[in-house]
Formats: sequence, structure tokens, C-alpha cells
Amino acid sequence: MRRSLFPINGDEQSRFLESLDEDVELTPEWKTERDRHIQSIENGTAKLISHEELMDNVRVRLRETKKRRHSS
Repeated sequence: MRRSLFPINGDEQSRFLESLDEDVELTPEWKTERDRHIQSIENGTAKLISHEELMDNVRVRLRETKKRRHSS
């Protein structure tokens, strides 16, 4: 069974991915969240990381998850 990298269920994944499409109308909650992120980037309070750092973090978390699964 293939596991998703998203920590949300299939329906939520679909809605999230659809929300990335500009032609899809966003719910007020998604608009609020999007605007909050944009504002934090624009005002300099967001911690932005490079793609390389992101992938390094993902690899570390995946290794830790695999270790926990194998040790239980």
C-alpha cells in the first residue's frame, strides 16, 4: 500500500490540490489561510527555506518515521 506524503485524507488532498488551480473558487477559510501566508512573506515574518533544505528535512523525517515503525 502506497502512503501519501500529505498528512490529510484523500478528499482533503483533492480539495487542497484543486485550490492551487486559479480557476477553482476558494472557500473563505482557504482564502484567509492563503492571505495570512502571503502577508507573512511580504512583511518578512515567514521563515523561508530553500528547496534543498526542504528536501533534506523531508528525508530526515522519513528516516525517523521508518526507524520508529521498524522498532515497534
